[in-house]
Amino acid sequence: MKLADIKHIYSAEATKITIIWTVAGFFMFLLESLFRLSFNVKEGWLVSGLAYVLPPLVFGYPFALIQTYLEVKRPFFNMTAMFLLKTLLYLVGILAVYYLVRIIICKLDAAIFIGRFFEMKFMVIWGTFLVIFLKVRHMFSHFEKKILSAWLSGEFYRPTQEERIFLFIDINNATSIAEKIGSKAYFYYLNDFRGIIESAIFKYKGEIFQYVGDEVVISWKTADGINNNNAIELFFEIQKLIKSKEKYFQGKYDFNISVKGALHIGEVTKGELGKNKRDFAFVGDVLNTTSRMYSICKREKVSLVISKELMFRFGSLDAYHPLSKGDFKLRGKDESIQVFALSAPSNMPTKV
Repeated sequence: MKLADIKHIYSAEATKITIIWTVAGFFMFLLESLFRLSFNVKEGWLVSGLAYVLPPLVFGYPFALIQTYLEVKRPFFNMTAMFLLKTLLYLVGILAVYYLVRIIICKLDAAIFIGRFFEMKFMVIWGTFLVIFLKVRHMFSHFEKKILSAWLSGEFYRPTQEERIFLFIDINNATSIAEKIGSKAYFYYLNDFRGIIESAIFKYKGEIFQYVGDEVVISWKTADGINNNNAIELFFEIQKLIKSKEKYFQGKYDFNISVKGALHIGEVTKGELGKNKRDFAFVGDVLNTTSRMYSICKREKVSLVISKELMFRFGSLDAYHPLSKGDFKLRGKDESIQVFALSAPSNMPTKV
């Protein structure tokens, strides 16, 4: 994957990293200011402020893209080497900006910018922060942010029951594509697909429950999914996004992406499963039913199906042209389920 491809797919993630880094620089400057006030140090405020805030503004976005590029190429590095490389990458940018601040604004000799106490303290503060920040971010990136927030607040500590909406999304002809392009290319194919859709999932208040091969499982608390038709709108937004990237996928993999989806609602029990390897989990019949509703999409040649039970929890869905597909007895289920097919509104707005 080329750096231009990284920018094409991960621009939003790079912007997010830049914002986080900028905010961190601002708070570190406030901390530095408290020390200055404590010791009645009056000079150097401008240098200090610019040195903490300018690095992310100048280097944040391109360095975040380079970091993502290195992560994509990670088969060439082990985890420790990758972590040290990313830390060094950011430190180089920080020191480069600080160097320019001292020379251009303060008009000092470049040869002495490393030789004073402030420079050493500055490097230690930024360096320590970067090591901690990158490590914590790496650990937390394994968890969807809403699920992580729920875990931190104790929601997963004891098993609890709640009603949730689930959207299962699956790539059409995924097995055939994987066989033709090979497992390594298919890995990047899936990663690009996920990189495209994740921002839309968060925009429509969804929570990524899990990735299973080419399948994405998204959930909402009932009110969040029904509000503004978020659970339905998300699917058609994803269709629009992958449609807009057709040239990219066709040029890189010789295959486009199309998806099918199933929406259902039901009660689940949520909590942590496992001892040595813990996992946040939802357990309930709604998951089994929704996963089996895919077969109706293929049989009826439609892209999205929704259970009658969930459809009537929304208001009017006339804009989605609901069409009853009748009752279906799903594989492994004793009871039948009535489903409707939904289509994208002709003038679907893009949510901002």
